[in-house]
Amino acid sequence: MVCAAMAPACGQRHAPVALDLSLAGDVARVGDVRLPPSLVVAVARTKQMPPRAALEELIEDALLWQEGGSQAGNLAQTVSWELTGAMARSAVARIFEVARQAGRPTTNELSTVTVVHAVVLNSAAVQRENAQAIATSIKDAVEHATSADDFEKRAKSVPHAAVRLTIERIGPFGADGRLPDETRLDPSFVAAAFELPAPGDTSPVVETHYGWHVVRLVERALPEPSSLERGRNDLAEVVVAMRARSRLDRLLVERGTRTKIDVSTAAPALMSRAATRTP
Repeated sequence: MVCAAMAPACGQRHAPVALDLSLAGDVARVGDVRLPPSLVVAVARTKQMPPRAALEELIEDALLWQEGGSQAGNLAQTVSWELTGAMARSAVARIFEVARQAGRPTTNELSTVTVVHAVVLNSAAVQRENAQAIATSIKDAVEHATSADDFEKRAKSVPHAAVRLTIERIGPFGADGRLPDETRLDPSFVAAAFELPAPGDTSPVVETHYGWHVVRLVERALPEPSSLERGRNDLAEVVVAMRARSRLDRLLVERGTRTKIDVSTAAPALMSRAATRTP
């Protein structure tokens, strides 16, 4: 789907969903857009991903489709799914164009950063509303932390018996999210880290496929003046993608607050039955 086309594991960044028992066979609805189980299963098989991840990406595409100016409709047919993807891509294209028009990479965008973060880990046993509430409590608890150590201490003090919580320091990394061991960080995580203006600043809750993060900037290392011009040339598209990721995440949150998103409590059973029936 569109988010995955932009960057891997981009995660779901829309507003909290409501549970609705009256969806009459649909896994979810985004505004008036229906997401039947057969569609979710088809996307999961095509992209070789879990049905839950396919559902999250379809929800994002439906939100972006509406942002692209299309009228909501029934996505039961593959042709409608492809149309939705095309409309969503038009919204993403506009976001990239705005990011490109912002000009050449700035010194801060070419820096490397080190962060500490607390993440409420995602799992099938975790209820979204509960996880988000705990992440929000962590955000409130660490807001006035005086150091990275104090951040860790305050984050650990938040009750979290119902979820798995990980607290770790990460970095240094640049706009491409590449760590010294060559692993890559989630693009939304990277974008959120680079939006923090100064060491000691803390992000809002950031959602990825891994869970719900609260990120604090520990250190920002500016590039050497001698490498600045080379970096502006070599990393231009990387920085544009990071800017676009940040804009897209904000758009999905804003659009999600204006669009009713219902996910059936019977979604796992519906998708399981569809998988059994679909060859």
